Amino acid sequence: SPELSTAVDNSGEKVGNKKGGLGVLPGGKGLKMPSEVRPQEITIERREGVMRVVWLTGHTSQYALGWLRAHCPCASCREERRSAGLVGLLPSTELVSADLVGNYAIRFTWSDGHGAGIFPFAALRACCPCLTCNPDGVPPLWVE
Repeated sequence: SPELSTAVDNSGEKVGNKKGGLGVLPGGKGLKMPSEVRPQEITIERREGVMRVVWLTGHTSQYALGWLRAHCPCASCREERRSAGLVGLLPSTELVSADLVGNYAIRFTWSDGHGAGIFPFAALRACCPCLTCNPDGVPPLWVE
């Protein structure tokens, strides 16, 4: 069965996990994730400021890095958004690295050192910004 390919951004860094570094998901062994929310390939394009995910179903989602940073799901960022009442000014949208978290999520490290947000693939899939998936607009990554 298909595996998550290693994706290389335009700086030559691979999207993967820190232990293995290759970002390969096992071909279904012990994985209870439906194919709709299972990525086949993840590519970070820094110059374009986007992350592209090709899901196992063949659908491609494209997420702006600024949107990902603005919707960081970590407790600190969620609290800041709650207290500010909106998604505020962002300290950094420059991506340093992206690492797989187990078989279920991806974590980004930004140039200001922030790297606590874990983005589950199921949440990202539900927030696909394309009009086919969300014709009424992109839903929030997390309900605050």
